[in-house]
Amino acid sequence: MTAQEKKTLSLNEAIDLGLQNSKLLKINQAKIEEATAAAKEAVEKRLPDAKASASYLRVNAVNVDLKTKIIVVVAVLLPG
Repeated sequence: MTAQEKKTLSLNEAIDLGLQNSKLLKINQAKIEEATAAAKEAVEKRLPDAKASASYLRVNAVNVDLKTKIIVVVAVLLPG
């Protein structure tokens, strides 16, 4: 049968044809969604992980003994 030939369908044939096409559309849509998810996952794996942290040092006291040349620093390391 060519594309230009007409075929008369019974109601049951039309319903069956519609159901078949609907199932195929659903399967194809699922395949598209699966491929899209796989592509997103591949892109995310390519991107580097970025992490940041900070801290600062607060000096509370400095004691200097000029005779012995000893320096004592009292400091607190605080997370930022």
